[in-house]
Amino acid sequence: MSQLSIWSTDGKAPRQRVAYWNECAAQVLHTNMTIDAAEPALFWGRIADLRVNALHIAEVSSGPAAVRHSASQAARSGSGRFQVLMQLAGQSVFEQSGRTAVLSPGDLTLVDCGRRYDLAFGEPVTNLVLSVTYEQLKCYLTCPAALVALKLPGDHGPSALVSRFLRELWRHPDDLAAGSPSPFLDRAVLDMVAMAFSVLPRGTDNGSVAASSRRVAIMSYVEQHLKKSDLTVDSVASAFRLSPRYLHKLFNSQTETLGRYIRRRRLEECARMLANPSQSGRTISWIAYEHGFSNVGHFSKVFREQFRMSPRDYRRRAY
Repeated sequence: MSQLSIWSTDGKAPRQRVAYWNECAAQVLHTNMTIDAAEPALFWGRIADLRVNALHIAEVSSGPAAVRHSASQAARSGSGRFQVLMQLAGQSVFEQSGRTAVLSPGDLTLVDCGRRYDLAFGEPVTNLVLSVTYEQLKCYLTCPAALVALKLPGDHGPSALVSRFLRELWRHPDDLAAGSPSPFLDRAVLDMVAMAFSVLPRGTDNGSVAASSRRVAIMSYVEQHLKKSDLTVDSVASAFRLSPRYLHKLFNSQTETLGRYIRRRRLEECARMLANPSQSGRTISWIAYEHGFSNVGHFSKVFREQFRMSPRDYRRRAY
């Protein structure tokens, strides 16, 4: 089944457009965010939203703006959603996890909606957004979280082939919506996306392909063992038969150490559970212990450092 929907600021009073656009973007893209227009009275926006089988594709066009997806918004955005962001027109600057990707038409990058990010553009832009769940994506990419904000060029290499494929797929959305898409289309699209992100050009991630691949494997291991209280840098080093010194060196080019990555991911998962009304019966202590923290006082301290409020206040505001 497929369905095409159009959302637009057309017909809205100038003073209402930005607020309406924030509501539309959050509803359609399933991601809480704050959009600040460069010139609110002149702002405009349009979303063409297409659901094809299990795929969700949207063409998003708007006037100049800055998009902020804060840590607290990320925790409330739902569990495990990623976006493949492809620039169709104009230029955007995307920042996440300490990386910056400057996107020109055809370029692609990966967005983790479970973590904070910033997106800015000083001119009218059009982006194609492919939304997928972590459960879908993990069948094609070992550790998607390790690949965010890497710019994949749309003018050369394997990613150029994927870029052309996505543009052709979107060229006639009405026809795609009106037809009966093959059940194999989802798999074909995700296979292409996986090819683009698994064949990274040398130097893309501030290091060799071998080092990048090893970091991906290590981060994947961390995700699988995140809830274990004995997960530490030393235990990871032991699991991969590496010295802790080499492991630290492997992450020197990144914006955070492996230890800080482990702590941040644990805090993000705790925040996600605290913001989930269905988990209101769980105590804060239980949530902390469930995600690898062995000391509730320490958990509250580092949670406040990360989210600028206590776990109790965070839960209260989320509801």
